Amino acid sequence: MDRSENLVLKDPEPRIHPSAELKACKLGRYASISERVVLREVTVGDFSYFERHSEAIYTTIGKFCSIAANSRIKDVDVAQESTQYARYNILVQAGTAMLAQANSLLFHRKG
Repeated sequence: MDRSENLVLKDPEPRIHPSAELKACKLGRYASISERVVLREVTVGDFSYFERHSEAIYTTIGKFCSIAANSRIKDVDVAQESTQYARYNILVQAGTAMLAQANSLLFHRKG
């Protein structure tokens, strides 16, 4: 048998350990998921792998990435979070201004 034939990857299907928990995930070619890995809504690129006891949620892992054992990855949409914060901040400021204006009107009527 030719030695170079041993180095060729034959099956592009992802390898998932039976103890891994995956929900709504997309796995690339030759991806590998080790034991007790938990993935929720994760996209894993080609040739990437997760070592044992890793967790990831709401994220995308690129190609040729290795995720260390006992690690946790959680993606946060910074643009959405900051927009939501600014919206609530504006609402609080508007509410405070309306309350101050109402108090001012009440004070002037009594005086």
